[in-house]
Amino acid sequence: MRRVHPLVIGIVASVAALAAFVASVTVLDDDEPQQVPEAEVELTFDAGDDESGVDDLIGGDVTGERPPSSSFALLEGGSMAFADLRGTPIVVNFFASWCVPCVTEMPAFQQVHEELRSDVAFVGIAVRDQVEASKDLVADTGVGYTIGRDPSGDLFTDFGGLNMPSTFFISADGVIVGSKAGAMDADELRDRIAEHLQ
Repeated sequence: MRRVHPLVIGIVASVAALAAFVASVTVLDDDEPQQVPEAEVELTFDAGDDESGVDDLIGGDVTGERPPSSSFALLEGGSMAFADLRGTPIVVNFFASWCVPCVTEMPAFQQVHEELRSDVAFVGIAVRDQVEASKDLVADTGVGYTIGRDPSGDLFTDFGGLNMPSTFFISADGVIVGSKAGAMDADELRDRIAEHLQ
């Protein structure tokens, strides 16, 4: 059974309280005093409710599974499948031009790609993005690794992705060995590659 992140529970509780409040409001006569409803839900966070659990925002634990076997379109034409890279560890990063954290982290991914070019393959997947917007982003950030397209978001969903950016680490024998939801800088990316792929 999947563990639900405490922040998600808090958001759901807030929405439920707001819906209950809206449903209880009635049209009042201007002469009648308005009553302020009392809060029915109180949200509290403790020291453990920080972003250290951000990996939980992947839509399910896909560790130990193989990535989808279907091929996907490449930004510059043609197609490929992750099986084409079997024998090489892979970093798969889902991004979009409309995702600010995605844009922010891309130069770090390019930097680490250049450092590990002969040992680790990098594949970026543009999710629900316009082709020209993706091309502009790749040009602006200087990204030189393989870029694929996921216009429907189906590939992202098949990986279990929920928020952007999301990064998955695939071993040389084609098994997902780790994931990270949220942006990373170059140091964190190096650390996670060392942990999962080297």
